[in-house]
Amino acid sequence: MYFDLTKIGIFFDSIVVVGLVTGFLLNLLFFLLKIKDNLSLIVTSGIVALSYLGSNVFLDLTQADHTLYLLWFFYDLLTIVLLIGINYKLKVPWCTALHYVFLFLAINSLLYLGLYIDLGVFETREQWWFWSVYSVAVLVCDCAIVITLIIDKDWLGLKKLMARINRLGMPDYANENK
Repeated sequence: MYFDLTKIGIFFDSIVVVGLVTGFLLNLLFFLLKIKDNLSLIVTSGIVALSYLGSNVFLDLTQADHTLYLLWFFYDLLTIVLLIGINYKLKVPWCTALHYVFLFLAINSLLYLGLYIDLGVFETREQWWFWSVYSVAVLVCDCAIVITLIIDKDWLGLKKLMARINRLGMPDYANENK
């Protein structure tokens, strides 16, 4: 079963961008009013909002072909690299939202790459289950990023899971700069 979400996807993409920009402005306001003092959250929400805004405004989604998925893959990789670099350079503790953004951007990246390979390399034209998984998973990940950047909480227990992994002797690269 394949869900053709082309028009809904374009509309939803705009709503995600509005949510990310709103989340950034909310976090910036809280920072300026000294309600929250988390610089990592400001930087993270700002970079993610700019990344999604750039991929939304500068791309014509109505005329897109399979190379769009490869472009989105690189957008997400660049966003991850910028998030790591700038947060590391600031030498501040990483916000909880950053861990979630890494997870959801990584999932999105793999889905974009998978769809690019499916459509561009294998030239699949028959609808199959991966297309539906892609459609739903990207929407869920984008919503999760918006929620995460607004609430900045460990709502899925990711940090607890990482703490358990660390107790097993695995390195915690995210906390080395603290």
